[in-house]
This record gives sequence, structure tokens and C-alpha cells, in this order.
Amino acid sequence: GASAQCEILATTAVPAIAMVSCNPASFARDAAILVAGGYRLTSLQIIDQFRFSSHVEIVAGLERG
Repeated sequence: GASAQCEILATTAVPAIAMVSCNPASFARDAAILVAGGYRLTSLQIIDQFRFSSHVEIVAGLERG
């Protein structure tokens, strides 16, 4: 996960963030930090990059405001 980085980003004025994660649980935790800091989820795409496995990649866009 990137919780330490998300906590820092949540305090900045960065207007948009592109987020990539390979773990749904850490994505949810990290995205919640950013949302609590004033970002909103604007896009979300789940990618089944490894067929016949339970592994997925998550790509998300967040914007301030």
C-alpha cells in the first residue's frame, strides 16, 4: 500500500491523482485517506491482467474538490 504517501498527498493542493494498485484492500484504505482529505473518485477501472487467477489491477483517478 501507499498509506504514508496518501496521507501526505491528502494535505496538498495537487489537483488530480492517478492511482494504480494491485491489492483491493490497500486500494480501499489508501483511497479512503485521499477522500477524507478532500479528493473525490472520478474514475475506476479494474483490469483482469492475469487470466485464470484472482489477481486484478485497479486504476483510479481522483480530483480535488
